Amino acid sequence: MLKRDSDGAVLSEAWAFVGEDEIWKDRARYANEAMVQTRAVSRVCRNKFAFVAVLMKIPNLSTTPAEEVPRGGFKDDLKSAKPVEEFKVQGVLKSYTQPDKDDPKKIWKRGEVNGKRCWTLREDLGHSLISANGEEVILTLEKAQGNKSSRLINIEYFNHPGDAQAAQDLEPEPDDIPL
Repeated sequence: MLKRDSDGAVLSEAWAFVGEDEIWKDRARYANEAMVQTRAVSRVCRNKFAFVAVLMKIPNLSTTPAEEVPRGGFKDDLKSAKPVEEFKVQGVLKSYTQPDKDDPKKIWKRGEVNGKRCWTLREDLGHSLISANGEEVILTLEKAQGNKSSRLINIEYFNHPGDAQAAQDLEPEPDDIPL
């Protein structure tokens, strides 16, 4: 929670959590709590100060993290919005990581099954994608428009017959950003 010093008015609030499907599940409790705190503080500051980057008028700047953009992107006219087409592909996964050519700190997680390529920037989904390399998987992908690869929505992988595990791409809750 961010409060104004002069009168204590609440300027921004946020909460966070660490999911059981994330890399944090096997870490010590203090590490989980520290990550939750880091995420909440980050969201509080972003909620309050995101407008500063917009005021700077930096060309090609996107202030919305890719993980918070709805499937199909933002639409000004919802009536003309096309439904997102999803499809599934099954086979042996070949996965790898690749630094972004413009921002080396951004790491793409990529995969391929039966010639169908996919990508994700999400840490939890990317971790599942990379750890399932060489495994028989079923990928749910978002159909790409004009791209050679599709966005990864869901991955199901099998450790042995009858034991399926999935990492879901859950839609993020919209932020109430007071400006």
